[in-house]
Amino acid sequence: MKKVSILMNCYNSSEYLREAIDSVYAQEYANWEIIFVDNCSTDGSADIARSYGDKVRYIRTEANVVLGAARNYGIKFCDGEYISFLDCDDVWLPGMLKRQVAAIDSGDYALAYAGLVNIDKNGDRISDVIPKFKSGNILKELLLQYDVPLVTAIIKREKLIDSG
Repeated sequence: MKKVSILMNCYNSSEYLREAIDSVYAQEYANWEIIFVDNCSTDGSADIARSYGDKVRYIRTEANVVLGAARNYGIKFCDGEYISFLDCDDVWLPGMLKRQVAAIDSGDYALAYAGLVNIDKNGDRISDVIPKFKSGNILKELLLQYDVPLVTAIIKREKLIDSG
């Protein structure tokens, strides 16, 4: 069993898909799997995902569904202790997964997250998103101001499933 299941939802994302998947393969931390949910793509996304071998588990929805439904569908196939999310037009910076796993493993945490850098289609930096540092029981704060970039979140699968 892999420690981290990385959930990727895809609908016609062949343009950026290789770069997104390659950013996972470039991570120092290697105890992961990608659960790739093909949301009925009609471009070459399926072929790209399948070309990566066993660490990318290819799943296809029966019909095209909204993003949240596709993610919920994919969660059923995640076996890792933790679930992380990566959209097909996003990339992880080197070392991201190692630091995220270390952060969530460092205490009795259900969620760890970080900031991100927004880039344009040429890879040029547009802006930085730096969430406020919070720790402990922060559920009430997050309900008032949810500033967790999903692409940086790593969450205990058990807690996510228990919460519905």
